[in-house]
Amino acid sequence: MAGNSTDPGRSVTSKVTAILMAFADGGVHTLTEIAGSANLPTSTAHRLASELVAWRLLERTEDRSYRIALPLRMIGTDYSESEVCSYTLTVMRALPVLGDLARATRNDVRLGLLRGPDVLTLQHRHSRSTERMHAESLLHSVIPAHAAASGKALLAFSPPEVVDKVIEAGLPAFTPHTITSADVLRQKLSVIRLTRVATSLSSRHTRCQITPR
Repeated sequence: MAGNSTDPGRSVTSKVTAILMAFADGGVHTLTEIAGSANLPTSTAHRLASELVAWRLLERTEDRSYRIALPLRMIGTDYSESEVCSYTLTVMRALPVLGDLARATRNDVRLGLLRGPDVLTLQHRHSRSTERMHAESLLHSVIPAHAAASGKALLAFSPPEVVDKVIEAGLPAFTPHTITSADVLRQKLSVIRLTRVATSLSSRHTRCQITPR
């Protein structure tokens, strides 16, 4: 017998696949919608969806619906297979660490990953109402590396060829304060290496402190 006694003809794998296929449209779905699309009892859909959330393949929204989580969205990008595997593995490993750090420091915690000319920033918001890690506490964004504090911090300590590739890709003005000059960017990166502090100006001032290892 596969799966549960109410549906002996379907394996757990087929049920999980059906749940994930419910998100083929890239949308956000309620538990009822997932159960209907996957042709599963609501209790079974809830159990399997909860496991997928625990594995960070799905995530909960603020209204308690479900959506595809960041690692799966990364698989659908136009990066090479090796890059997708590397980034996805890093994100999967980083998520619980971010949660632990947010709880330990009682502050928001950010992690930046260079992806070509961009920086993927993961932010785990510290929740004062609960000690549990909720997926909706996790924010992420992808913006030009030269326009973000975390991106400039990473570029400052990257090999010169990495910086060269970012400059060759262009330095678009992401905000009115974004550095668009290659010479100015190189100078700012030199200052960051000395001060170990990177900043960016946008609608909200962002500061990144680099801790010596």
